[in-house]
Order: sequence, then C-alpha cells, then structure tokens
Amino acid sequence: FKIIGHVETPHSYRLAQENGTYVLFKDGQAFRHGESKRFFLRYFDSAVRITVAEFAVGRVFLHAGVAGWRGKAIVVPGDSFTGKTTLIAELVRNGADYYSDEYAIFDENGMVHPFARKLAIRSRPEGDEVIEMTYPTAEELGGKTGTVPLPVGCILITEFSDDADWSPQALSQGQGLMNMLSQTIPIR
Repeated sequence: FKIIGHVETPHSYRLAQENGTYVLFKDGQAFRHGESKRFFLRYFDSAVRITVAEFAVGRVFLHAGVAGWRGKAIVVPGDSFTGKTTLIAELVRNGADYYSDEYAIFDENGMVHPFARKLAIRSRPEGDEVIEMTYPTAEELGGKTGTVPLPVGCILITEFSDDADWSPQALSQGQGLMNMLSQTIPIR
C-alpha cells in the first residue's frame, strides 16, 4: 500500500510480531498478545468495529441482528450467544432481507441502516465441545441483502432456550427501552 501523508486520527491500531508472538496495540498501548495470526486478525476486525460503534457521530449502534420485512426493520437486540444470528439467518431463509447480525445502526430519524457482512453462524455438533463457525452471505442462504435504511417495525427481545415454549409478551415502551439500553454500544 502507499502512504499518502500524515493523517491525524483519534484512534489507531497496530499489529506487530515480536519473537513469534503477535501483539495488538491500540492508541500506542499493547493490549493483546498471542501466537495465532488468524486470531489476531479476527480480534483486530472486532476491535475496529467496536471503536467505530463507540465513537460514531450521528449514529447509534445497538448490538442486535436486523432483518427487513415488508419495508420495516425487525430488530433483535441481545448478548452474544443468545441466538440473534440464528434467528436472522432463518428470517433471511424465509424471505426477509438481511441487514445485520451484529449491529442495528440508527440515525437521528430512527431509521435503521444496513451493516451487512457475512453472517457469523456458530454451531456445536451433537456431543462436541468445539464451536464451529461458518460465514455465509445472505445470498448463500437463499436471501438478499437490504441496502436502504428502514423504519423500525418490531423490536424483538428474545433468547434461545432448548426447552422453552413459545409464549410472547408485549412489553411497555419503557421495558423495551431498558432492554435495549444495555445493548447500546456507547453506553456499554
């Protein structure tokens, strides 16, 4: 690549290799070490996305999956490993547009913008301790990727459980907001 000139930025990252160990620096401070380049490249990707989410101007990032259905966004906020990506993948397989499996990005008008990257689907084969990762596109799931901002149609606060019965409840706006606040990246 070509360096065009000195550019001032509020945050910077650097990946270095020292004696067979990879070291990730953020703003000049070392904060991760390890021997796997692959792990560090994934960690770096995640760290950059979180930094963008924390400091985005004019946008609020919510840790959530998003699918578009009939011109409205279905937003599924929640912690990692609660089934957001699995649910979004199933919605896409059944005709919804894929918007994100990681962030719902809201603008000042409440519209949800796409943050479409390959889905990060985790699975654990029966009786196996190891989690397998696959990274399909929406098109590989038989769907398509949404490209235009959408108004919110539904905020679905849910969590996967093997033995759960389907028993949805409508929450008050306050209850919904409190559940969403814990997933809002600048607050985290």
